[in-house]
Amino acid sequence: MRTARIIALLVLLCTGALFCQGNPPPLPSGVRPGAISIPSSEFSLIMTSESGKYFSVDSKSRRVELPPGKYSIIVLRLRKKDNAGREWSLSSKALNRPILLREGKTTTLLYGEPLAAEVKRSGDIFSFELTGAFKESYTYFSLKDARLAAPSFTITGPTGKVLEKGQFKFG
Repeated sequence: MRTARIIALLVLLCTGALFCQGNPPPLPSGVRPGAISIPSSEFSLIMTSESGKYFSVDSKSRRVELPPGKYSIIVLRLRKKDNAGREWSLSSKALNRPILLREGKTTTLLYGEPLAAEVKRSGDIFSFELTGAFKESYTYFSLKDARLAAPSFTITGPTGKVLEKGQFKFG
């Protein structure tokens, strides 16, 4: 539980640009960068380097270059436009996944699409979880410049008959 709280605090600090003001490690002279690619969408990453320094990187083209080395991806944020041109964002729970970048090589991460939604029930409490192709879990959804409506739900029986309908409430 303490680790989860520390990671949550780091996420808050990084997304508020209070803690992750540093740049990625510099590329040594004569060394070709490695690259991270996420084919499904543009992305931002909060990462740590082998030295433990936290930094963030932002892709504009579904790819970002970094010096070769060992890193950990702490938080992932995906961005994609829908057919109407609206920009959607999904942010992951803390991943803390190690990654090794090799000189001149691209490491492709299969995060993101296809996405799967699951509603879980514990007594009278229902929760909603969205997972990506690599089983990463997303907890924050946003539409640029707009607040999303609370999600609605429909529960159907085996024959397709609607048993219950409703809408979740924020807060």
